[in-house]
Amino acid sequence: MPKYRDIEEFLDEVVSLPSMPGVVSEVRRILDDPDGSLSDAADKIALDPALTFKVLRLVNSAFYGLRQQVTSVRHAATLLGAKVLKNLCLTAAVFESMKGSPERLIRHAAGTATAMRALALEGPLGLLLPSADEAFILGLVHDIGKMLLYTVVPDLVAETEKLTMERRIPMFRAEHELIGIDHAELGARLALHWKLDDLYVQAVGGHHELARCSGAYTAIACNITVADYIAGMCGHGVTDPVWFEIPDAVWTESGVDGPCAIRVMSSYLSDLSRIDELVTEVMQKEA
Repeated sequence: MPKYRDIEEFLDEVVSLPSMPGVVSEVRRILDDPDGSLSDAADKIALDPALTFKVLRLVNSAFYGLRQQVTSVRHAATLLGAKVLKNLCLTAAVFESMKGSPERLIRHAAGTATAMRALALEGPLGLLLPSADEAFILGLVHDIGKMLLYTVVPDLVAETEKLTMERRIPMFRAEHELIGIDHAELGARLALHWKLDDLYVQAVGGHHELARCSGAYTAIACNITVADYIAGMCGHGVTDPVWFEIPDAVWTESGVDGPCAIRVMSSYLSDLSRIDELVTEVMQKEA
């Protein structure tokens, strides 16, 4: 069984990182440009029927809770603004990258995203991020490296899951032992390859190993760890049971105390139907 020295050797010998869909990348470029316009971005999305379909289905989902049916991307852009439109496109790209992953992994991503949204709405995470949308997407992408591992080395992933259950150790520890890298560092490299903000690169890369984060992103990475744990403990883990505990220092750095945890859990449990909807969204084929 191969074991790689580091992430560079793994990328050289095993996998070429997939590119972000071209239209999504172009839309993000337009919206990042001070001279770009919402209408230009909406028109670019409309040229791609599959992306248009995904964006409209997402914007009309329970997650956004809009009172009116949105029938066009321009309508969505007018209602929600540039930042949300940009996040919608990134969400659609992430969902597309999840296609073919095991349902339990997709469900865990949806559960962690939902927990991150609850942490942003009910806890101090809301002070660290511009919106609950941003928190949601961070939760959604936190294990994207694991999905890539499932695609390229499924036999090795099966071995890591077996080792996790036999030794009762966190999966990222088993990945290091058997593969030589873990899913978080692979996810960080994919975020970098996709030219996502440094927030994504560092928080995704550091949600199991805080030393990979700079100080500005440590608390956010700790909240991803908490969200990961909440999803797992509520039956949305990659393995069952979930073999990891949160160190006291991570709880402290996350800012989640007892009263906050109660509020977050209440919000999370009230959103269980949204997790099912998100899983269906990922797995559903275009009409």
